[in-house]
Amino acid sequence: MRNSFSISIIFLVFSIIGLALLPKISLQLKPNHKGQSVHVKYNWGSMSAEVVEKEVTAPLEGVLSAIIGIKDVTSESRKGEGEISLTFKKGVDIDAARFEVSSLMRSVYKKLPEGVTLPIVSYKKGTGDSDPLLMVYNINGEGSNYQLQKYAEENIANHIGQLSDVSKVNVSGATPMEWELSYNTNSMLAAGIVVDDLKKAIRSYLESKELGAVFNIRGENLFLSFIGQPTDLLQWGGIVVGKKEGRIIYLTDVVSIKKKEQAPKSYYRINGLSTIYLVVYSAQGANQIQLANQIKEQVGALKVNFPDNFSMMLNYDASEEIEKEITSISTRALMAIGILLLFVLVISRRWRYLMIILVSLLVNLSIAIFFYYLLDIEIHLYSLAGITVSLGIIIDNTIIMVDHIRHSGNKKVFLAVLAATLTTIGSLTVIFFLKEQQKLNLVDFAWVMIINLTVSLFVALWFIPALMDKFPLTRTRLQGTRRREQGKVFKHKSRSYRWSNRYSRYVLFLKRWRWAFIIAIIWAFGLPFFLIPEEIKIDEKEGEEATWWTDFYNSSLGNSTYVSEIRPWINKILGGSLYYFSSYMDESGMDWDDQKTKLTVNVSMPDGATLEQMNKVFLEWENFLASFTEVDRFESRVDGINRSTIEITFVEEEENGVFPYVLKQHLESRAIETGGADFSIYGVGRGFSNALYNGGGNSSVELKGYNYDQLITYAQRFKDSILLHPRINEVVIKTGSMWRSKPRYEFVMSLDPGLLAANNSSIQNVYNNLRFYSPGDIYAGSYYDGEEPLSIYINE
Repeated sequence: MRNSFSISIIFLVFSIIGLALLPKISLQLKPNHKGQSVHVKYNWGSMSAEVVEKEVTAPLEGVLSAIIGIKDVTSESRKGEGEISLTFKKGVDIDAARFEVSSLMRSVYKKLPEGVTLPIVSYKKGTGDSDPLLMVYNINGEGSNYQLQKYAEENIANHIGQLSDVSKVNVSGATPMEWELSYNTNSMLAAGIVVDDLKKAIRSYLESKELGAVFNIRGENLFLSFIGQPTDLLQWGGIVVGKKEGRIIYLTDVVSIKKKEQAPKSYYRINGLSTIYLVVYSAQGANQIQLANQIKEQVGALKVNFPDNFSMMLNYDASEEIEKEITSISTRALMAIGILLLFVLVISRRWRYLMIILVSLLVNLSIAIFFYYLLDIEIHLYSLAGITVSLGIIIDNTIIMVDHIRHSGNKKVFLAVLAATLTTIGSLTVIFFLKEQQKLNLVDFAWVMIINLTVSLFVALWFIPALMDKFPLTRTRLQGTRRREQGKVFKHKSRSYRWSNRYSRYVLFLKRWRWAFIIAIIWAFGLPFFLIPEEIKIDEKEGEEATWWTDFYNSSLGNSTYVSEIRPWINKILGGSLYYFSSYMDESGMDWDDQKTKLTVNVSMPDGATLEQMNKVFLEWENFLASFTEVDRFESRVDGINRSTIEITFVEEEENGVFPYVLKQHLESRAIETGGADFSIYGVGRGFSNALYNGGGNSSVELKGYNYDQLITYAQRFKDSILLHPRINEVVIKTGSMWRSKPRYEFVMSLDPGLLAANNSSIQNVYNNLRFYSPGDIYAGSYYDGEEPLSIYINE
């Protein structure tokens, strides 16, 4: 009796601890596992992919390759940007690895070419947002976007950023101010001044130079520095840029100066509206529901001091999706538990029996919460599904144990419960052997199931017997007699007898033809003939030699006729459900979409197009989309001419209806009518694309190596040689995996240094003169005007 009481107290204490830890559990919308990869992304104006590769990607790869624990390094250089992906070996602390990569990037940043942005290090490819997005606010008010953004940064973002679980707060939507120095080419040439002269003069004027140290009358060291500019005001007219025929040429003689907002480098709009966006990211592992409520309270307190006609509107809240899913799953789980408990009550007709089942279930879930916290398990869509699925098995274990103790008075049935539960747990371990991306999505589902079922074993073995010792369920002899009498009457009913007779004949039939049923079950599941390799390859470079077995295999199962004509039918006939499941998973990549129904429109334009031209196309499409009340939200991201995107979601009533397909057809028709741009539209139904991949070619040759310059040289030699063939029309040298992507063209100049020297010129002179006609802005430094640093750009 005393032992039962002690066990009950122990279980109840752990249950109370678990319930107390419930607010500490991480609640997320999606899995937030990092994996074993770290990604580095950087930008460099409009530089060509080849220059980005030589000047940035290759040096960074050399630095990053020296990190201990790296398994694989891949990189991709594109026009104006590049990205390096680092995959680490299992067992490497990925947080420590990311910190080391970030430290390296900060240390080598000063050595990178001018204009390269600070590399962004993240866990997710293509973005620096390693922390989950929580909320997005729209900010509107009087004044320019620049003034609104500045007010939001100083008076709102700082307060929200002080909350403990907020990772970062970004305010975007406005372009910063800058100094624009526009020169006249003829005036520059007449004065004998090139762009570099302007750039050097401005930097020399702005920079501070150390002159040394002197002693004052007190014997203290005083460090002297020289700065070309006045301390209170920037005097453009005092900057000397050159001298000609004894006349000093000042900056204002050859350039016009203007302070203005920078030209947009990208556009981001929601429902076609340009506004200021305050974006809040939560720390990894934070309880997003609690954090969202804290932010809403903070914003409510700040609204009291907002200026007139200033407003903040919540545009996106991830916690609402979490609450909606939790409510939905909780409702279904409670309904399922309620139905199960109702059946238990109807069959047992005893409230004490029902209470033992209910208390055991609550103790099981409460203790499981304790282990969720201990093992740092995140609760999201997948893990919530795991909790729901495990409830039925937990109740089964509880009912079996309660009934056996009630009727037999011992715990011998526990071995059967243990074997059945361990079988289920063993099947879940398959998740840990899946591919990395698949495992990241399902690992919390598996852990939740394993924890719940393991706890249910301990509850069944110790807590239920202790609980039944304190609250016994007696079985009277009268009840047993009545049941046996009712059983005898039931057996004599004709309907029951007929069904029993049919069932017995069915069992005898299965027993007689059991070999056929075993074969049918194996065939229905499938034989893995489709996993057999099409041929056995021999790597002669590694010293491997062909054997009689490999020759026999390649001439039979590896025969081209068998592989192309017979093997597909063998796979379908003998593969069963396993073959179709594997084929589906290979095609889909197990990339499940747990979001709303969404249409995505990708747009690209040919070389020579501008960001403004791309934005004009988007404005027309946004006006078209705004006419549909069935569309809930469309986000436009105009990042350049290579790839810009519109993502369209729908109101809840139309998500699963026919309208997304109708809208997709309208967009396809509009894409065909819109000239000067290529569109790809996908999301529902069959994907659409009107892009012409003229650079794909009929055949391709792949060159691999470590030295990019040598590879390009070899590729150029190979191109020149095969172009001599009369039937070859065009050869395109491309990099990257997207062999069907549209080729980008540029002018490449091959200069003869000897001929330049004979004409009293040099490559540097050619470069300086070409910069006169460069359409891009040239960065010349920055100047702090007392409020913020303003960039200085030179253009024609």
